[in-house]
Amino acid sequence: MSAKDGLSRDRGQIALAAIDVSVKYEKLSSSKRGAGRLQNIRLIPSRSTKFGVENVSIVAYEGEKIGLVGRNGSGKSTILRAMAGLERISSGTVLARSQPVLLSVSPALIPERTGNENIELGLLAMGLSPSAVADTVHRVADLADLGRELDDPINTYSSGMGSRLRFAIAAVNPNTDILLIDEALGTGDAAFQDRSEAAIDNIISNAGTIFFVSHVPSAVVKMCERAIWMYQGRPIMDGESREVALTYQRWSNHTVAKEFDEAQRLIDEVSEAYEPPRIELV
Repeated sequence: MSAKDGLSRDRGQIALAAIDVSVKYEKLSSSKRGAGRLQNIRLIPSRSTKFGVENVSIVAYEGEKIGLVGRNGSGKSTILRAMAGLERISSGTVLARSQPVLLSVSPALIPERTGNENIELGLLAMGLSPSAVADTVHRVADLADLGRELDDPINTYSSGMGSRLRFAIAAVNPNTDILLIDEALGTGDAAFQDRSEAAIDNIISNAGTIFFVSHVPSAVVKMCERAIWMYQGRPIMDGESREVALTYQRWSNHTVAKEFDEAQRLIDEVSEAYEPPRIELV
C-alpha cells in the first residue's frame, strides 16, 4: 500500500489508512397524514439517511501524531471509532498495521455498582487478567482522586465525577502501536487536568502512531505536528498543526461573531485547496 497526500516530505511506512470510509445512520421519523378530527390523523413512519462521515480518506504514517479539529458533529469521533473497529462502516476500508486502541472518556459504567466495582469491571473488560486488575486498581483510584466516593454507587455521582472515573479507567490502556485519543483532556478541574495530561503524556511516550481529537486547537498544536480539520463529515484541511489550528480558530471566531459570510469564504478557500490522499493498494 502506498499513498500520496500532498505533503512534501518522505513520510515513511504507513501505519493506518482509511480509504473512502463512510458511516451512515438510518433515522426513523413520522409524518402526519389525514385531516379533520383527531381520530382521522395517522402517523406515517419514514426513514432518512444521515452520514456521520462520508468518503473519508486519511493516511497515518509510522510515529506520526495527528490532531483532529472541528466543531461538534463534524465527524471527528465517528472516524476515530471507525478506525478502531468500534463503528460499523457503511462503505470503504480501514487498513492498519496493528489493532488501533481507542482512549476515550466514555467507557460504560454500571449505575448501581460502586466506583471501585466499576474500576474492576472496566479493567476486566479491557482484557486485563484478575492479577493485573489487582495490581492496577490503585493506579486508577489515584488518578480519579474521588476518595471515599469510590465506595458509593455511580448513580450518586455528579456528571463530572463520572467523567473523571471513566477517564481514569480508560487511561490504563496498555502500550499500543496505534493510539486514538478522543477528547480525553476536557474532564474535571485544573488539578485533575494536570494529572490527566501527565497520564496521557506517559501513554503517548510509549505509543507509536497517534490520533488526538480535541475542541482546543492549542492542545492539538502542543501534542501534534500534523492536524486535520473535519467539517460536515469530511476533511477539508490537512497539514502542519499550527497552520491548521490557526485557520480553524479564525473560522471559529467568525462564527462566534456571526460573521457567516467570512466564515463561509474561509471554508470555501480551504476546501478548494485541500487534496485528499491518493491511496494505491498493491
